[in-house]
Amino acid sequence: MVLPDQAKELPDARRMVKVIRLCRKTAVKGVSALSLHKLVLPLLVALSLAVPALAEPVDPVAVVNGEPITRAEFISTLEEVAGAQILDRMITVRLLLQANKKEKLVAPEEIDREFADVRAQFPAETEFLAALKANGLTPDSLRQQIEAKLVLDRLAVKGVTVSDEEIAQYFEQNQEELGEPEQVRARHILVTEEEEAKKLIEELKAGADFAKLAAEHSKDPGSQGHGGDLGFFRRGELVPEFEAVAFALKPGEVSSPVKTEFGWHVIKVEEHKAAVPATLAAKREEIRSILLKQKTKQPSEVLAELRTESEVKILWQ
Repeated sequence: MVLPDQAKELPDARRMVKVIRLCRKTAVKGVSALSLHKLVLPLLVALSLAVPALAEPVDPVAVVNGEPITRAEFISTLEEVAGAQILDRMITVRLLLQANKKEKLVAPEEIDREFADVRAQFPAETEFLAALKANGLTPDSLRQQIEAKLVLDRLAVKGVTVSDEEIAQYFEQNQEELGEPEQVRARHILVTEEEEAKKLIEELKAGADFAKLAAEHSKDPGSQGHGGDLGFFRRGELVPEFEAVAFALKPGEVSSPVKTEFGWHVIKVEEHKAAVPATLAAKREEIRSILLKQKTKQPSEVLAELRTESEVKILWQ
């Protein structure tokens, strides 16, 4: 018996085996937005394109010590190993494409844009086509995968609405989290001894550049290469001793030596942003998106509904 992994080295069987491999791999390497596991199902459109080529099962796909393995044996083994799974997924893709044809959920222009986004991630057309071929796809089958994914997304939110009352209620319950808290952007120099910190402060008073001193003396590997810059941070993100001083300083001021569990710090505040309370008007659309996402149907639920609404006869045994 020839298993799929063994068969992948056989040139004549390459298209079919790549379809099987789609059960485990993403559609196009490096394109996370179209990875098949995120589609819930591997969208095996390529299989339907491969089937006609397998209509003549007489020629061998390999010869082992003079004994041929026929295409019929090969196809039979593929059916045994993954036939039911592949057929089920082909049915799912067909249902999604039929839903789009019936309800006009996704416009051709949307598919074109998504396709162009994928294509743009490859510098040359040859690289794009090679990536498709390596995954058993063609430009047409990729377009079908994109269409199926977009249809699945649309069906997941079909009929979902968010009222103004729901938005207002969410705002009242989450107003503090929706606002922008007070933030500080600071630099620091971390050393092991207090005396070293004092000496650095004297150099700064004499006009030394803080970023340069941080690059030369700081023991913090995360910020040393950035002139000691820690970026913006909120209360509760750093150790309390450090934060207490940083939030008390005005922009441009340099601290006295500050002791923490990591050592001694010299802190310079670059910017200080005051807290900005959230307003319902400013956060309305953000809240709407949050609530829509919460109400969105799971892909499995969408697909189950599609099956229930459709007549599917399984003739393959």
